[in-house]
Amino acid sequence: MGLRLPLAGLLLVGCYCSHEVAVDASAIDAADAEVDAASPVFVSGCEDRRLWSTELPSVELQALLGGGPCSPPQYPLHVVSLGWPIHRGAPGPALEDVATSCWRVTAAADGSGWRVGDTFEGGPHGQGLAAIIGFERPVRFEGRVITNDGRAALAVAEGEVQLDPLRAVASEARGEVGGEVRAIATESFYATSEAVHLEGEVTPVAPFADAAALSTYFLATLRRDPAGVWVHESFGRLAASSETPLAPAARALLARGGAHVALDDELWILEVDGPRRVPLPGPPISLLSGYGYLCGLLAGGELFCHDQVEHELHSRLVGEGRLVTAAPLDPPYFFDGETFHGLSRDDPTAFDPARSFRPVPEDLSLIGEPLAVQHGVVIGTEGFLDARPPDGRPGPRVARLDDVMEPGAITVWGADQASYAVRHDDGTTAIYRAPFIDFCD
Repeated sequence: MGLRLPLAGLLLVGCYCSHEVAVDASAIDAADAEVDAASPVFVSGCEDRRLWSTELPSVELQALLGGGPCSPPQYPLHVVSLGWPIHRGAPGPALEDVATSCWRVTAAADGSGWRVGDTFEGGPHGQGLAAIIGFERPVRFEGRVITNDGRAALAVAEGEVQLDPLRAVASEARGEVGGEVRAIATESFYATSEAVHLEGEVTPVAPFADAAALSTYFLATLRRDPAGVWVHESFGRLAASSETPLAPAARALLARGGAHVALDDELWILEVDGPRRVPLPGPPISLLSGYGYLCGLLAGGELFCHDQVEHELHSRLVGEGRLVTAAPLDPPYFFDGETFHGLSRDDPTAFDPARSFRPVPEDLSLIGEPLAVQHGVVIGTEGFLDARPPDGRPGPRVARLDDVMEPGAITVWGADQASYAVRHDDGTTAIYRAPFIDFCD
């Protein structure tokens, strides 16, 4: 297993080892090209050989791998933060004196996407960000810390990092799924085409047209009764199921992430005291909820967002594309086939350049249809993509599903950010869960 930390920030208090370098004065010759280890050594950057050959005080590597409280799930492609102990009495400079850090690969398993000798520079406050892919593909990193005046100040001893093992939590082969997986709230609370599964208990459901996870606590189905009336049925982890008859309509769509339904060109917002109906410019082709807004797309490329607080409807023409789910507290993305445009937190139909990014087309083509963008990773039907700009940095950018597990495609992404259903090429279906603890200390 790779190095793991409790969440307390990137640069954490922890154990370390240090040593003072004893200098043999007799070995020092003013004409010698070797650097005196007792004297400050100033370097030009991560490629400067003196940075890696100079003896420095050493501390252990601390790698924030995720999967714990308040940290991101460990997707099959995950961005790990590399750091070192910072506390009173620890060797090395104070954090405010750190200009950057440099990181180098000392060993890498086949298929990891890394090569021995790969070097990259750390980000703000010195942390190094490295994409790790797959399972049982360890990579060993070592680091050096450079101060604001260009001095090589600290060595971070090499340490091994790898993802936790892949874990299937339910599978058709073991008879635990039964039918096509249609919505996932959590690893133990999901809906198939035939039943709702909750903590091992199976509740058969009437045939439905659509299903979605409203949150980690609720699932919903949408069906039409014999009289043509659409019925919204909610299933809760802590409450009995309940039905809400709506109205007849030719088309119906259940929102992802919210208790809302579009019937033809009307939005039904399901509230405790009854449905509230909002006219739309036309029938939506997609509908999802996030960050206090309910957003959808109309045929022809019109984006609309309903403000759940101000109860106002905003719309603008954005062109052909699709809406992509973001992390629970973030607005969604509009994906036009090339660029992921993050919707603004202030103006729901405006694009926020700070949240937007454009992947390398060749990388994007490897992951299939985008399903979600969460914790800096694009989740597609066929793989995972690092959303950070490549900028010539080493290391993997893509983890194809077929390369990290039995060949297949992701069909459903869970509301808990970590559980997902895969339909494998052999016809079986399994639900997997990335290591994740969904609470904060």
